[in-house]
Amino acid sequence: MNVRIATGEDRQVVEDLHSTFYGDEFPFPSMTKTIQAMVVEDNGQVQGFGVVKEISECIMVLDKSQGKLQRARLVDTLLPHAFTVAQEAGHDGVHAFVQDEYFARFLKRKFGFGNAKGQVLVRGI
Repeated sequence: MNVRIATGEDRQVVEDLHSTFYGDEFPFPSMTKTIQAMVVEDNGQVQGFGVVKEISECIMVLDKSQGKLQRARLVDTLLPHAFTVAQEAGHDGVHAFVQDEYFARFLKRKFGFGNAKGQVLVRGI
């Protein structure tokens, strides 16, 4: 097996793999903010594809001694700016990894955040 950088000539094969095996699970990946796209070949045939992408993540550290209304105002001030910064950087979305269920509901209701499909996994390098 051989890993190499993907080229435009690989696109149709990769799109076919995606539509055949993953079309019902997730849309074909956007190539915006791609660090590198690669294919795996075996016996001269493309059998796999991977892409490493940048994502925009907004991390908020708020003064929890403030009341809920004040914290909502803080978020209401911060997030529109974060969306603008991410958009200007060429990103197509902003991620928020949230542990507090109340805060997650607030972000969904007020700012249009939604659940990601699948599990969010991370590995340090």
